[in-house]
Amino acid sequence: MTDLLAREGVGDNLRFLLVEVGGQVQRVVSYLDRPSSDVARELLERDDYIDRLKSTIGRQCLALETDPETAEGERKLLKAVQTVSSNLERIADFG
Repeated sequence: MTDLLAREGVGDNLRFLLVEVGGQVQRVVSYLDRPSSDVARELLERDDYIDRLKSTIGRQCLALETDPETAEGERKLLKAVQTVSSNLERIADFG
């Protein structure tokens, strides 16, 4: 199944998303400690990037789900990846 996540770059993008969300949470904490327009701007910019990563993961998963060679168990894994990426994106929205 790990080969599945390597196809289309799903696994890499999920890792990038996880790192970005962690950084976004740190930026929110920093902003709450010391509000600044620079940090606020960075929060918005990184949020856009996180949104794009989530969309990319969704497209990659859909491409793999519709591949006739993808087994049922692999389709379930892809749906789980999509759920995780959606939840991570939500965390980044609220910090």
